[in-house]
Amino acid sequence: MKRLIAILTLLQIFSSCIKNPVDSGDVNTSINLVNNDIGVVRLSWDKTNISTFKEYILLSSPTPIKIYKQLSEIPTNLIKKRISDVEENKFIDTTNLQSTYYRVFVDIGSRLLISNEYYFKTSTFF
Repeated sequence: MKRLIAILTLLQIFSSCIKNPVDSGDVNTSINLVNNDIGVVRLSWDKTNISTFKEYILLSSPTPIKIYKQLSEIPTNLIKKRISDVEENKFIDTTNLQSTYYRVFVDIGSRLLISNEYYFKTSTFF
């Protein structure tokens, strides 16, 4: 009886932790990138709930960031941060001294999800 209760409890736990399966839809799913502050680059984006999540890849560039379809296409010099924790969806850029474009790519194994592009313009008063 104890074994049956333990098995049922484990089944209930595992079934409650199931993430959404990967769909074959648009790569621009709800990964919305926003700046939450004025004068400071304090970015946040929507967490993904895809079962094959690998990592968030935050890119920054002085020029607009193009849409990359494969992880291997992303230039390493544009990668600002790689985050493998699905719950970590915030970033503060303390090294930014110039106007910069930001974009988040989400590696879900077979393809990338892509956020909107955010442009941080530095003030001419600094």
